Amino acid sequence: MSSLSAGSTDPEALKASINNLTSGLGVAFDTTLLGLILSMIMSFPMAVMQKVEEEVITEIDAFCTEKLLPKLNDSQNASDDLLMSQIESVPAFAASLAKAHEHFLVQLKDASTTLKEAGDLLKNRLEAHQAKVESTFQSAVEKLTQDTSKALSQPTEQLNNYFASLSRGVESLNVTLRELGGQTITVKKKGFFSR
Repeated sequence: MSSLSAGSTDPEALKASINNLTSGLGVAFDTTLLGLILSMIMSFPMAVMQKVEEEVITEIDAFCTEKLLPKLNDSQNASDDLLMSQIESVPAFAASLAKAHEHFLVQLKDASTTLKEAGDLLKNRLEAHQAKVESTFQSAVEKLTQDTSKALSQPTEQLNNYFASLSRGVESLNVTLRELGGQTITVKKKGFFSR
């Protein structure tokens, strides 16, 4: 750019400056041209799809207008006629419904009574079972207490008997020693393997 403003007459320098200026513009023009071409290519399938969509909507609208709406109107008139013809049987229907409701309430009361009786029976059986479990547990605890007491007292009695016997033996030994007075007693010891 400086070479253009300085008034340079060198054609090569002038050409290089112009190339620098237009190189960025070339990329911009190329991308714009590519975008336009791709846009035209994409617009053809979009136009075809839009045309098909409009045809389908037109067919649906025609079907609804020609076939569906007349049938809905006919069925509404027929249901109105049917309703009007059956309006005379409404009191009989209400009486039948009331009778069925009364029958249902009687059956519900019977079922409630049966459930209450079953509940009372289960309660009585549960109380009897609870009493049996408690008495069995109580007797088991008492038996365990007695057995434990007996098991602990027997060794104590045996020890008392052993000590009493030991005491009698010591007394007997003391009496024998007093009778001997100062005499010496010799005990001959034999070996384990001698006779």
